[in-house]
Order: sequence, then structure tokens, then C-alpha cells
Amino acid sequence: MIFENGITNKVAYSRPALGFICSLAMFSNSAHSSVKSDFCETLISAASDHQNNYVLEQELMAQLSGYIPVWEGEAGMFIRDRSLALRANEHDLSKNVIVSAVKELGFDPKELKYEYEYVAPNFASETVREIVKRRDATSALATGVLKNIEVFIPGTKPKSKTVVIGAHYDTQNSLGYFRNHKTTGYESTPGVEDNASGVVALFSLLKYFKKHPPKKNIRFLFFDAEEPGQINNLYEAKGSKLWLEGLSRKEKKSIEYALIIDMIGTSPNSDTKAMNVSVSSTRKAFYTDLLRARNVFHQLRVDFASPKSLNYLGTYSDSVSFLDKGVPIMLFSSTESAFGLPENYHSPDDTFHNLNWKHYMKSVNFLKTFIAHNLF
Repeated sequence: MIFENGITNKVAYSRPALGFICSLAMFSNSAHSSVKSDFCETLISAASDHQNNYVLEQELMAQLSGYIPVWEGEAGMFIRDRSLALRANEHDLSKNVIVSAVKELGFDPKELKYEYEYVAPNFASETVREIVKRRDATSALATGVLKNIEVFIPGTKPKSKTVVIGAHYDTQNSLGYFRNHKTTGYESTPGVEDNASGVVALFSLLKYFKKHPPKKNIRFLFFDAEEPGQINNLYEAKGSKLWLEGLSRKEKKSIEYALIIDMIGTSPNSDTKAMNVSVSSTRKAFYTDLLRARNVFHQLRVDFASPKSLNYLGTYSDSVSFLDKGVPIMLFSSTESAFGLPENYHSPDDTFHNLNWKHYMKSVNFLKTFIAHNLF
């Protein structure tokens, strides 16, 4: 497909072709054109990498974070925030973008919907914690629909176990819940590191498994409502919890482990360019395969954390839902997250520009290498 206003790219172009297309887009008179020169250069750079072409990954990341618009016909809309409670339209649009991207890979994603009740925020004056304090005031409850996205890839080995690979796609609403930013009102939270980085990694893994069918069954989950304060509870990951509650006893028993990806990018200014892998199980096979993957990516420092380690993150994110059901977990996150919240955590600065893309793709490739050892 030809670039439409310099935005849509569905195939790998040559470097000269991309340069020419981006040049046209940069000087287009279209009111909807928002392609920046650095993003064009990123596309060109990705297209010139013949072995690892990540143009689609970068486009998905840019769409989810409001860097480039999502086009529907002649109209373009920016996803500035994927907050479930406060930005329902943009949140639903992000869901549609993910579903569309997965379909273009040749999969048939299932949209799983759950009704829920939440405290309707007065986002002109309240913070998340203040909203949660009155979560039992039933008169303030509103009703909404939570939406998970699932893709199932059957294993080639008969009667094989199932591995769950998941990442949440919602963002934290910004009601004063920043690390380095103070606000009394609403500000957009593009959520590139938290957690478009996990969503795009999941997409990249789907792209990989389309060409390399695994021996074990894999259930890919794009979870909704992981962020605190979205639904009546400050720490409950609701999307993954409801998904697990909807499984039969047989389905739950078939899950060998859950691999959760949450915040695997780091900011360009960060000195902590490493991966933290929190593992709840004592199975030696997990650590053996992780070590093999680490040996392949020797330029990426990988720190392992058991439940007794100070840098163990397994009690956070969607991992909690699986641990509560007795399912072993592996949580992949940046080491920056393990030893202190990232610089742009839950802030308007968690943007496409502030992602260390080179480190991020090393992390994604590390994931692929580990899974290749474990599932083939």
C-alpha cells in the first residue's frame, strides 16, 4: 500500500523509496499530515535492516502513542491517551488499532468483553487515590465495558501444554499520579514505555510465530484495565483477572506458565539499559533457557529475580492475577523499573520520542530467543 499522507505503510520499502515518500509527505499541503523528519528517518533506518525489519512495529508504536494519527477514511485521529475511565473513545480506538494490526498478520483475534462498575471520576479536581477512597460509594458508580484481545496459536505437538503471553494496552489516567509531574487536572499519558512497549513486543512475537509455529499452544493476550485506579481498586489488574475467571478448570490446568511483558523500554537518558526477569518458579529449565538467550544477546544485561530477591517484580502488573490462581509467572520488565520508577512513568513525557528504540529492540529479540528455546 502506498503511503497515505505519509502515514500508512504496510510493506517494507527500500531506503530510497522511503526517503522519496517521506520527502513528499513532509511538504504535503494536507491538513492531516503530521509526519516528522525524525520519524521518517526511523522508518528508513528500519527498512534498511534486511534481517530485522521493524517498520510495522514502529508504526504501531507511533499510532498507539499519538505520534501519528490513525486514519479512518479521510479523517485522522490521534490516540493521546488509552485510559479506560477517562478517554473511552481513544481507548477503544487503540483496541481497534491492535485488532487491525493483528488481522493484517493473518490471525483472527477474539475480542472479549466484560461489564464492570467503576467510580466515575471528577477529573477536574480529584486524584486517583482520592477517587479510590470513595470507591464504596455506590451512588458514584458508573458502568463500562472492559475489552481484552486474545489470539490463539495451536501447538504442533499433540496434547501440549499452553503458555500465556500477555501485555496490557491501557494507560494510567493522569490525575496527579505522576512521579515527576504535579497536576490537579487531566493531562494526556501517551504510555509508550507503559505499556505500548509490551503491546508492540507481543505484536512482534505474533509476527515471528506466524513463520515459526511453536510446539506448545500459545494464548496471546492484550489485557485491558491493568493500571491502578481504573476500576474501583488501586492495585487490581482487572482485565487479566476476569480472563482467568472465565476459564474452565481444564483450561486453567493446561497453563504451564504466564509470560507477562510490562515496560521493557527505557528512556534515552537512562543509564539502566538492562532487562529484569522475575521468575516465580524454581524450574531449572526456565533459568537454563534464559541464560541461553542472555548469552546470545551479550550486549544486553539480564538480571534474574526470584521471589526472595529485592528486585523481584512478580507481585506487580498482570502477574498478580496468575499468581493468585497458582500459575507460575515470568515478568519481563526493564531493570530501571526494578530499582526505581522510570523517568517518564505515568507522565505526559512517556512518548515516542523518549523511547530508547535500539535498546527496546534488543529486549524484544531477547524475548524471541528465550521463547524459541522454550517452545520449540
